[in-house]
Amino acid sequence: MKLKGIILLFVICLAFNGNSQEIRVDTIMQLDTVSIAADRYSDFSTGQNIKYLHADIMQQDLRNNIGDILSENTSVYIRSYGQNTLTTMSFRGTSSNQSSIFWNGINLKMPSLGITDLSLVPAGFFNNAAIVFGGSGIRYGSGTIGGAVFLNNQAEFSGHTLASLNLRAGSFGSLSTSVTAYTSGDKFYFKLAFTGQEARNDFNYLSDRGEKKTLENGASNGLGFNGHAALKIAKKNQLDLFLWYQEAIREIPPSTTMNASEAYQSDRAFRTSLQWKSFFRNAVLSLKTAWFTEYENYTDPLISLQSSIHTDTWFFESEYRHQLSGNVSIDAGISMTAEQADIEAYNGREARELLAAFANGKYHISRINWDMMVGARQEFNGHDLFPFTPAIGIEGPLFPFLSNKISISRNYRLPTMNELYWQPGGNPDIKPENSWNAELSMITEFYRGAEFHGLEFIVTAYSSLVDDWILWHPQNNFWKADNVQKVWARGIELETNFHIEKNQKHAELGLSYTYSRSSNESKDAPGETYGKQLIYTPLHNASGKIGFSCSHWHMLLFGNYTGESYTTTDNLSILPGFYLMDISLKKEFVTKLMNIGIATRLNNIFNKDYQLVAYRPMPGRNFNLSISLTFKN
Repeated sequence: MKLKGIILLFVICLAFNGNSQEIRVDTIMQLDTVSIAADRYSDFSTGQNIKYLHADIMQQDLRNNIGDILSENTSVYIRSYGQNTLTTMSFRGTSSNQSSIFWNGINLKMPSLGITDLSLVPAGFFNNAAIVFGGSGIRYGSGTIGGAVFLNNQAEFSGHTLASLNLRAGSFGSLSTSVTAYTSGDKFYFKLAFTGQEARNDFNYLSDRGEKKTLENGASNGLGFNGHAALKIAKKNQLDLFLWYQEAIREIPPSTTMNASEAYQSDRAFRTSLQWKSFFRNAVLSLKTAWFTEYENYTDPLISLQSSIHTDTWFFESEYRHQLSGNVSIDAGISMTAEQADIEAYNGREARELLAAFANGKYHISRINWDMMVGARQEFNGHDLFPFTPAIGIEGPLFPFLSNKISISRNYRLPTMNELYWQPGGNPDIKPENSWNAELSMITEFYRGAEFHGLEFIVTAYSSLVDDWILWHPQNNFWKADNVQKVWARGIELETNFHIEKNQKHAELGLSYTYSRSSNESKDAPGETYGKQLIYTPLHNASGKIGFSCSHWHMLLFGNYTGESYTTTDNLSILPGFYLMDISLKKEFVTKLMNIGIATRLNNIFNKDYQLVAYRPMPGRNFNLSISLTFKN
């Protein structure tokens, strides 16, 4: 795909720059964020751990998609089938379709598959993100058993105008560009963002026999557009319009057991949402509506196969939040979802409608400075009631510098449309997965002085028992979806972060470790699977990063260890563990006309040979180089 056309859009962005009020520029500017009303995950996730990723992290020069960002900044486990191919996430030993990604409060999952491909989600499109660990079913419904990621576009009514261009080149023919521009006033905000990328992905790898080979049929290209317009009306109302278009064409390389591949896949998605907020003295009323349409086409000429998927999702939500007193707040609402899928394997078009009601209450216990939250959600389809999901959470200080969080909740996942309707193998009588989640965290925090020193240490023990786990298993001459497993996921998360700022110098250290034991506890499950660890769920995962900033120089050293995992349900086949290390360096130049950033990154420094999915090789040592130009008035 040619990127010249997208680069020319930068000229359009510069047009914003000519009619703006001039202010002094003293550093590389990032897109600021202003929160006008906290989201449900912020106000009503009492007892759960939340990690926030702000603009400077989301819009890094050398990271393309949200999977890269999550891998480097959180303990979320990211699994990829290869460079620029299907990438999914999982929390705390649960499956990829038991975790969800939300865009401005709306679930991005495809109704057919129940997952979101992270490689098709550009991180730079969003102002910030929040990661909620543990079940979030009472707030956002199905598919949040393990956790959820919230991607946000937030309006900034600051009177500023910005235009930026980023160009990146790297190993294996990788080229990408992104263009961002926004302008705002006291009552309006308008932002456009474009991105495009292409790559050959022809890296070398070792075959199963130890032979050096070059990956074939691995090229990819894609582009995306994101728009956000916001308008304040009569000071107490705000209207937001969000648009997002994404497309990609990706060749599917052969596995290490195949001689050749000519398969390729094209993806296309258009998403739009209109949202309204009315602010009262002690309350907020919000309305959301959205429409998503997505296409996926898989073609394999070698076996004369072509498969097309077209899904549509309509969504509406009404939510009311009220601060009853200084210590009591409530939140309640209803949501409606209509899903439709046109897939040849369904033997016709299928559709379903879902309705849900939810309510949350939060009480601040002033005497001991604790918060307590209780909530519940009920979802149904026609006359069928899905699992009732209550939750309770408490958190607060125990001693100086030591606090705790406790959460207990019920959560669920509705079957995907493939699990219901795929022929052969779909099961219209399949039941939703349901789970009970519990977690306990102990947090130590220490901050000191005008010269900022911050130290944080978090220990979390968690347990999740998922009943009616849906599994595709062989039956006769085809695979069938059934509720055949009961899975117990339990483990420990350790995280420590240290920050120090002095004389405009900044240093940070972050370390995390996760022990995740997820076993099948159903004796009736097919095969020798009882008590065995789930596939592609490593017991051990650890990461660490060290960063320094000084005089417009920025350096980051990142390392990750992924323990061995099993590739078969009987645990007889093992994927070896591995460790990776990356380093990045960036220099900022500040001028009166523009700010310039030049960055380079070296990935997989020690050239490790590794796989995240069996027989799907990942690239060895590789580099990226980028240049960014930023204008702001």
